[in-house]
Amino acid sequence: MKNHGGSIVNFSSMAGIRGMNPAMAAAHYSASKGAAAALTMQAAVEWAQYGVRVNALAPGGVLTPAIEKLPPPPEGAMDAIPLRQLSKPQDVANLAVFLASDHARMITGQIMVIDGGSSVVGY
Repeated sequence: MKNHGGSIVNFSSMAGIRGMNPAMAAAHYSASKGAAAALTMQAAVEWAQYGVRVNALAPGGVLTPAIEKLPPPPEGAMDAIPLRQLSKPQDVANLAVFLASDHARMITGQIMVIDGGSSVVGY
């Protein structure tokens, strides 16, 4: 670590940052994702001296194959998402690759939300 530094990308969730509808997340899931967010921030502070950057992804809804098998969402379900769609797995992967790359060399201790803007909309 002292010679080369590095990058760690953890996975958190929107459920680890804010309360969620019980149909979308349970307390134990939210607590574990909140712990991942806290670990990310603390590790970023502790490991910066070794040149190690630590960040986390916090996806909202992601259109995974399992989600695609569910019945279609009711009309208006995407209204709470400004971009009006769920993220695709590749969107999350793209952010992970960016954070692990030298293009993100000055980003550390951040919980990067990827949710089509739903976290900035009031309820």
